[in-house]
Amino acid sequence: MLQEPAATRYCIGRHYQLSGLQREECPECGLGFDAHDLRTTTSKQAGNIWRALATLGQLLTVGACFILAGILITSAIGVEPLFLWLAGIVAAPFILILVILTAIPAVNISTRTRVLALACVVVFVSVVLTGWPFRLTFMVHRPELERYVA
Repeated sequence: MLQEPAATRYCIGRHYQLSGLQREECPECGLGFDAHDLRTTTSKQAGNIWRALATLGQLLTVGACFILAGILITSAIGVEPLFLWLAGIVAAPFILILVILTAIPAVNISTRTRVLALACVVVFVSVVLTGWPFRLTFMVHRPELERYVA
């Protein structure tokens, strides 16, 4: 009598395919599993929408880091403060989407990416609302400016 092949099992944390692994541990999240225990694995792969949202969240995190670095660098070299507000207006919808994606627990984004995304959001909002890079630049260059005035 032929045995029916076992159904493919997936990690309950990251929905990683668990067949053919040497150890009973998910290589993506490190969660241990027992292939025969239905409570530690799932037979369903993550839906495409959740994978797409996770990818979008990761891309937005990288984009937010680059935008933030650009804002900090340009403000440090003394670009017009209006540039900061324009960059804030352009980046605000993306930052809002990033906050929403990191808040949804079903989106499989790593903890490191979530923390980095939220840190970028906090710094971005503080830069736009307070303009602290401009103040810091002024304080650093103030002795030079006073020398020219005197």
